[in-house]
Amino acid sequence: VVAIGECACSGGIFGESYASCGRVANVIPVDVTVPGCPPPPVDILRGILSAVSARAQ
Repeated sequence: VVAIGECACSGGIFGESYASCGRVANVIPVDVTVPGCPPPPVDILRGILSAVSARAQ
């Protein structure tokens, strides 16, 4: 699982809200996080490639 964006990585500005679970890692295991709001496309690609290469090993 790749968490992309600040809200997915840390919960963002609504992370502490009663209507939010916070970050994705609070719900499911996350392999790679790509912070940013929004993250640059190159960083998204790096995150995906990092997750794929980790799964291949």
